[in-house]
Amino acid sequence: MRLDLSAKLGKIDWDLHPLWELAPRVDHKNRGLTETNLLSLSHGRVIRKGIEENGGLRPDSYETYNIIEPGDSVLRLTDLQNDQRSIRTGLATERGIITSAYVTVRPDAAKVEPRYLSAILRTYDIKKAFYEMGSGVRQTLKYTELADLPIPLPPRHIQRAIADYLDSETGQIDAMIGRFDELVVTLEKRRISMIKRETQFDPHGSPWVVVPTAHLFASIGSGTTPKERGHYTPDGSGTPWVTTSELRENVVTETLQNVTEEAVSSVSALRVHAGGAVVIAMYGATIGRLGILGVAATMNQACCAFSDPRDVDPRYFYYALWGQRERLVSEAAGGGQPNINQTMLRRWRVPHPPLDEQRLIANHLDEVTGKIDAMQAKVLELKSLLLERRAALITDVVTGRKEVA
Repeated sequence: MRLDLSAKLGKIDWDLHPLWELAPRVDHKNRGLTETNLLSLSHGRVIRKGIEENGGLRPDSYETYNIIEPGDSVLRLTDLQNDQRSIRTGLATERGIITSAYVTVRPDAAKVEPRYLSAILRTYDIKKAFYEMGSGVRQTLKYTELADLPIPLPPRHIQRAIADYLDSETGQIDAMIGRFDELVVTLEKRRISMIKRETQFDPHGSPWVVVPTAHLFASIGSGTTPKERGHYTPDGSGTPWVTTSELRENVVTETLQNVTEEAVSSVSALRVHAGGAVVIAMYGATIGRLGILGVAATMNQACCAFSDPRDVDPRYFYYALWGQRERLVSEAAGGGQPNINQTMLRRWRVPHPPLDEQRLIANHLDEVTGKIDAMQAKVLELKSLLLERRAALITDVVTGRKEVA
């Protein structure tokens, strides 16, 4: 697909050169495992991944990786249709190996400043050019499809001036973004500390009595995944079907998929849980994530619901589990994919103050966590504005609309 440069970057006075002329693809495989410094692209930065943390270098895994050098640009051009918000480009600052699933290009230093080329590729990334170069349901771009990407090429002294300016300006913006990220983490730590203190200890600092969850709920159970295509509704009608992707320490009021009445009646494991049930993810990347049903719903086999409470306020129980989550997950069983099973959950002991006290605690935590949510939302809004400012600055500078030299 030919890219309309003017639609992406606006008017450009500098000469345009195809990417292949300035930066051929890197195809230097790690034969014989000569390099062990494992790198990865994360949030627009090429970072160390740490082979030693994975139990050492495994020859059958890393010989196909590419050896890259400082100044190489790395592009993640997979899953384009499903992941449009991620930063897909980064500049390597050290020698190492990186998966050949990424497209890596090496600038010809006699023609183009590596930092400048990286800024141009980041600009295309910001403008979603890579996503739009795909068509239909395509998920991946190859280097051959990227080779003719037009690169504006000012004189070398302007390239260097642009790179130096962006290093300075974006560095300041990135530092502010980093402080916002730290503030979000601090607020989250404050939330967890408050939840632990109020659900586990009485006002005098003494631990509450603990009881097994099986004593608190008449029903503790999971669900299943219906097999028939006709078991799912295409228009959002039917009964919500919760998966672990919906569990984000929130009230679940809608789901990505709903199931039909016929599925509920014919699939015995597909039980409908009443609104107010507390749900926890039992395994996978979301293990330990929590939610409260805001509507009656079914769920898949990776979720476990605590329904029909007895002498327990579900909101208090939700917070109590949240406060215990780190310990709960640490005791998960299994090797490759640790899991929390229903037997373990029935035996799990939670603090159990008097019911009136539970309600007071839940009300207070609703108020406190609501304020923390509002503060985090404001911080993320300010971070988003900085990211927009960063993107606009890069675009203006690399297209010449803002002069730096």
